[in-house]
This record gives sequence, C-alpha cells and structure tokens, in this order.
Amino acid sequence: WAYHRTFTGQDGGDAGWSAGAFPLAFFGERGASGHAVVFPLFWRFTAADKATTVLFPIFYRHRDKHETSTGTLPLVFWGHNDRGASYIVQFPFFWHFADDRHGWSTTVTPLGYHHSTRDSWSAGLPPLVFVGGGAGKSHVAIVPLFWRFTDDAEHKSTTVVLNYLDRKSVV
Repeated sequence: WAYHRTFTGQDGGDAGWSAGAFPLAFFGERGASGHAVVFPLFWRFTAADKATTVLFPIFYRHRDKHETSTGTLPLVFWGHNDRGASYIVQFPFFWHFADDRHGWSTTVTPLGYHHSTRDSWSAGLPPLVFVGGGAGKSHVAIVPLFWRFTDDAEHKSTTVVLNYLDRKSVV
C-alpha cells in the first residue's frame, strides 16, 4: 500500500510532504523537520538543530546543538558535548571519560585504570598495584607486600612491608 501526500500548514505555515509504502517505508519533510524510515533497518529523524540516525543493528548517531553521540553497536561508542565532556567506550576493552571544564579524566582497561584531576592522579593494576599522588600526598600499594603513604605538608610517611610498620613524622 503506497501513498504520497503534500500539505500546507494552517494559515499558510510550513508546507511539507510525506510518502511511503506501508508498512516498510515512510518519508517526509515539513519545514526543518523530516523523517525517513525503512523498517526495521534504517531510521532517521531530523529537526532544525538535531538529527538521529539508526542503521539497525550496527550504527547509531545523535547530534544536536550541544552534543554528539555515535556508536557502532555493540563495540564502540563515543561522544562529546559543548561543555567539555567526552567519552569513548570500546566494549569490553577500553573506557575513557573526560571533562575538560572540570579538569578530570578516567581511563579503564581490563588490566588497569588511570584517573587524573587538575591536581592529583591515581592508577592501578587491580587487585595488586595502586599508586597515586597530588597536592603533596602520595601512595603506593603492592598488595599484600608493600604500602607507602606520604604527606609532604605534614612531613609524615607510613610504610608497611609485610608485617613491619615504619611511621615517620618530622615536627
């Protein structure tokens, strides 16, 4: 069942058209908005400042005036916005999230992670190794053998090796 229709908006508003071959394909446009659907594989919807496209089951993209998100399902997803936030995920091997405006980023892989802010950082190879520092403080842990924590401002350090504890404080 095929159809085609053109129309004019009320009071001479936005004119448009729509067409299709029911139930498999639908297309249309009215002003700055439009749609195209080839069921069930392709879907596209647009408006003045945004658009969404899906090529099922392998691709997704959405964009508007503030952000963009894209994915090739199910493996890779990425996006960003105008406020400085971004992400990329390559499932299950890599995750990265960042926010430039707030000054932080985090990266995670199956083997470990790294997180940083404007004044500190931490990293690890869980469950065995953890390190980090910033603002005059630092830590190192090699579980269960070694732990070391330092605070330069307080002139303190604590070290644990196996069952031996060494704590220093300079006054």
